[in-house]
Amino acid sequence: MRPASTRSYAEPTLAILGGGLLFFLRFGYDYGHGDQDEFLPLVLHHLDASLLARDWFVQTQVEGIGIRTYFAGLIEGLANLMPLWLAVLLLYVLTWIALGGAIYALAHRLTGDRMAAILTVLGALVLTPQWTLGGNDLAHRLLVPSMVAWALGLWGLTAYFNRRILWAAVLLGIATWMQALVGLHLAFLVTALLLVALQPREHRPLARRNLLLFAGVFTASSAPALGPLVYQHVHPPPLPAGDHVSPFYIQAVF
Repeated sequence: MRPASTRSYAEPTLAILGGGLLFFLRFGYDYGHGDQDEFLPLVLHHLDASLLARDWFVQTQVEGIGIRTYFAGLIEGLANLMPLWLAVLLLYVLTWIALGGAIYALAHRLTGDRMAAILTVLGALVLTPQWTLGGNDLAHRLLVPSMVAWALGLWGLTAYFNRRILWAAVLLGIATWMQALVGLHLAFLVTALLLVALQPREHRPLARRNLLLFAGVFTASSAPALGPLVYQHVHPPPLPAGDHVSPFYIQAVF
């Protein structure tokens, strides 16, 4: 009979590796187009300032902190150590593993059944990853900021259900660095659950402390990303001269 510790790692490893293979066979892998058009040029400019030095879209992104600044910085850090395509591929693989692990851990925490957790990983990442409202897929065939945010956010949600409120707040806060809406949506969900926990009178003191802890830590950890975004929306930059605003300007700034 295998030791319990070995058995506990075998199932999630099987789910992640098997799910990853099936996902690749079904959807494949892409690089250098789609949503990557919004951050790869910025990364290329940061790696070599002479590239795209007169590109209006890139220079608009360089001027301030935008919704993809931290994500682009993460890729840039890896690209300083290896070719850009390899950095993107490495981050994609790590993100996929983190997503699969988070879904497995969350499903196992809620059901207590390892087979149910394996099937949840396969169902969420292989069978139904694109069955979403508004095209907000959990997993994509190419690296996008929302994938990294979901990986962090789902681990944060798992931490909440494991009663690790501090870690939940930190992970959801960092998720906003990658994609603000993902981190905010999950933070609102956790806040709602913490508010519900206030209802039983006997649990109210602990629930109140957890709510305050989560709110404070999430606010602090998300501030580097959300603070500049809020400021820029309250104090937007002046519009370019002319009667018409370029759609590229709208995409870059808003």
